[in-house]
Amino acid sequence: MYIKKYLICMALLAFILTGCGLKNTHMDIRNSSFLTQNFCHEYSYGNISRGPNYEQAFYWCSRSSNDNIASGHVLLAELYLMGNYVAQDFEKARNLYRLAAQQDHPHAQFMMYQIYSLGLGTDINEQEALSWLKVAAENGSEHAEKELGLRIRDMD
Repeated sequence: MYIKKYLICMALLAFILTGCGLKNTHMDIRNSSFLTQNFCHEYSYGNISRGPNYEQAFYWCSRSSNDNIASGHVLLAELYLMGNYVAQDFEKARNLYRLAAQQDHPHAQFMMYQIYSLGLGTDINEQEALSWLKVAAENGSEHAEKELGLRIRDMD
């Protein structure tokens, strides 16, 4: 069971790495929320000179999430989803993704689809999954648009 969940998480990593960039780059750099969000992202993914530092990512993403920044919720959720620096906790990940999804973060909405579709820390719920998939596609998630297109094609 653990190996299956681990493999599912690893497969989700591809989606995670492509959907969590900073969404608003026109923020005032003097704004501490902007700085926490920026550090959260930088430590989560690393930069050209160094790789990720999950301990620092957890610190900065927690601060960003506490500031109610959607991308902070998402990046902190990913730490819990993957078990990077923290114990893997699908429920915490789901709750954080939900906070961001309710702020219209398309990647978080797509991850809610994945969580309910795969039953990560919850029962599989196709109705809930499809609902999140549609919302994510409407909000511009390329992954959601592709997945929705595949589902429609398969229905024909």
